[in-house]
Amino acid sequence: MLHLLGPISFASRSDQGLVRRNNEDAVFVTRLKRGYCLALVADGVGGQEAGEVASQTVRDVFARFVDQKYFRDALADSIIAEKSLAQSTLASHRTIKELAAARPDARGMATTLTCCLVTPTLASFVQVGDSRLYHFNGTSLIQRTDDQTIAAELVEAGRLRPQDVSTHPDRNRLSQALGVEALGRPLRPAIGSFEWNGGDTLLLCSDGLSDMIQEGVISSVVSSSDNVEIIADRLIQIALEAGGKDNVSVVVVRRRR
Repeated sequence: MLHLLGPISFASRSDQGLVRRNNEDAVFVTRLKRGYCLALVADGVGGQEAGEVASQTVRDVFARFVDQKYFRDALADSIIAEKSLAQSTLASHRTIKELAAARPDARGMATTLTCCLVTPTLASFVQVGDSRLYHFNGTSLIQRTDDQTIAAELVEAGRLRPQDVSTHPDRNRLSQALGVEALGRPLRPAIGSFEWNGGDTLLLCSDGLSDMIQEGVISSVVSSSDNVEIIADRLIQIALEAGGKDNVSVVVVRRRR
């Protein structure tokens, strides 16, 4: 169903894919006052049902937090928005760790997170892991988040060429994830804000999309229609046609002209 929020419309989709036995992704989109919205994609890891528990926990924590006062205040101030997203992220991290400690079958479970708090003029985001936030400004597709993976760190250190990331064995090995902390790697969510304009589109997605579809194809699909439902359906379809090797989830948010 198409959601119209004043100048903002959005649609979300999540598919198990063609290989995985269950869907460990979670998506969440909710309307806020004055036509604003909060959009979230989480990609769980941990095997069996544990990854699904981790991603659903993030979704549930954010769903509870959006009703609290500091989240409502965040709609008027980018600094408060970023702090609110950070607080919700840390609360999700703690909750996942507590659940994992109480459930032997869920030890080591974790999840990525990409979440965006959207007003008609500003998008504030938080990211952990390698789920992505893209911004299509009418001419270019801009990746607003950087993958937090071992391969990405190797590129930053000059030990791996960017063009070799797609074939590197650590391309999907996370350096940051909610629920776990490696030795010497405390959780450091990436947080930021940027302006967007009429006609622009935001895309949040799990790596089941970004690993299967080149950015040129994503850009072409996003620019092919003003209907967010059509865009979301087409992106999922192309990922499945490319092999559907992972769960694939998208949230498409568009600001009308």
